[in-house]
Amino acid sequence: MYQEEYTLKRLVVCLLGMLIFCQTSVGLAADQNTDGNDPIIAVMTKVLEADARDSVAYLKRGNAYLLNQQYDSAVGDFNKAIELNPRYAAAYLDRGWIYLKQGQYDLAIKDFDAAIKIDPQYAKPYLNKGQAYEEQRLYQK
Repeated sequence: MYQEEYTLKRLVVCLLGMLIFCQTSVGLAADQNTDGNDPIIAVMTKVLEADARDSVAYLKRGNAYLLNQQYDSAVGDFNKAIELNPRYAAAYLDRGWIYLKQGQYDLAIKDFDAAIKIDPQYAKPYLNKGQAYEEQRLYQK
């Protein structure tokens, strides 16, 4: 009887410890993903301060914003990358992905089509365009 109670108490203590550890880890990870602490955002911002016409830096910083779920900032950077280089298929793809996730399917498909027109060999826009149609239950397309 004593052994069973002792084992049960150890199990509860271990589970509580794991729960506290996991909550702390998640909190620390969330704190590290703000744009003030994101090294990619910081570096790309410095690159853009030196050369505001660097479309690649806008794309990279936009992707960092995307990973931090800062979608408005990401779209802004993708817009700037496209403005600077209208033939930047990856910028259309990434902006389209945000539109897809936000349920703005017409905008997403328009961006995926732009990426496909620029680079017909680029497979990701086809995949994402298919996903946009699937989300709308337009299975024939």
